[in-house]
Amino acid sequence: MHTRQERVTLHASPLATQLVLFSAAALALALLLRRIELIAFTAPLLGALAGASARHRRQAVLLQVHPATARILAGETARVRVEATTCSRLTGLDVRLDCPDGVTVDERTVAGVPGGISVEYALTAPDWGRFVLPVTLTVRARGGLLAATHTSPVAVEVRAYPLAAPSAVSPRAAELPDRIGAHLTRARGEGVEFAGIRPYVAGDRLRAVNWHATARTRRLYVTERHTERACDTVVVVDTPGTAPRPGTAERQGLDRAVHGAAQVVQTALRHGDRTGVFALGGRVRWLPPESGRKQFYRIADVVLDAIPGHAVGAHGVATDGATGALIPSGALTSGAMVIAFTPLLDARIVLTINNARLRGYAVAAVDVLTAMPRHATAADDPLVARLWRLQRRGLHRNLASLGVPVMPWRTESSLDEVLQPLARRPLRAHPPRRAP
Repeated sequence: MHTRQERVTLHASPLATQLVLFSAAALALALLLRRIELIAFTAPLLGALAGASARHRRQAVLLQVHPATARILAGETARVRVEATTCSRLTGLDVRLDCPDGVTVDERTVAGVPGGISVEYALTAPDWGRFVLPVTLTVRARGGLLAATHTSPVAVEVRAYPLAAPSAVSPRAAELPDRIGAHLTRARGEGVEFAGIRPYVAGDRLRAVNWHATARTRRLYVTERHTERACDTVVVVDTPGTAPRPGTAERQGLDRAVHGAAQVVQTALRHGDRTGVFALGGRVRWLPPESGRKQFYRIADVVLDAIPGHAVGAHGVATDGATGALIPSGALTSGAMVIAFTPLLDARIVLTINNARLRGYAVAAVDVLTAMPRHATAADDPLVARLWRLQRRGLHRNLASLGVPVMPWRTESSLDEVLQPLARRPLRAHPPRRAP
């Protein structure tokens, strides 16, 4: 809940202006026509105007917003209650939420409270995003002769997280940290997946003895099993430097990047893995890998705050400079796998990917841009489009030659199809390059 006391300055309302003009006209007619009854007619109007003196023009209104931040999934409905109360006697008090594009008001319920008004809104965000809804107060006093419209610094924030189901494909690195998880490895040790049978040696556990093979050969044999390890995944979300317009190739690429990162995070958390994020946008934000259901919402908050035009605060996450491009050491754990969702339009993302590779991490990139950005000079020129496609293929080949596979996310493909190569063949990391 957010509570704030607003100081509202009242001014003459349109009704007061009309009364002043009408009274002035009546007095002028009374002087011209010498009709005393016109003065008597305007006396009540002049008394009402005199009652609206300057000492009544400062009003204190207590504004309460609950909740101050509404967190929902895309397509869900959030209920927000805005309450305004005052100790003064007012003629009217109203509260309004100014909804931006992307948020609709399904229901508005008004209820009276002692000394004020309470309004409950049912808000729906069909798509993901971070939306700020300013609160506007309308105050009327002295029979409506004084009025004011005040926009409060208090605003309702709606965070609509991307709705993405866990993927059926679970990419992983070839070398996993020594931590129990759900990913099957070729290493032999404690696990449940059968790996083979070998003769018993001193030190083997008795419960590992394979009694069927022992009974047939009359020698002790033990069962070997594949170990199951956990994987640390860090998703890199490359957002554009400026807010993209709806319907453009950049906006479609941003949607793919956000939904793809959400699916990878959901899949990793479902398997008990630790996940983190590095968001490269207007400002660089990152979150170290952790596990648990709350980590998905933390990662989603970091991504929403990194999108240009949305960020007003870091919400407790680590923040780098406006031009930083290197993943901090705190955002990468030993043996972590880095998956970057990027349109490959900014040179900083290439620097980020290459730096993670040189530090010895397994890195892969998903190209989310499916069409050429429509610039003013290259709208429909087929030669420019062909050159652009050749440049993209060359960039993919250059990254692949460095050991960073680039997987294009085509329009007709799903994320499972894109990440299928990483599931069939685990991603290997190159040895870190040490400084001379």
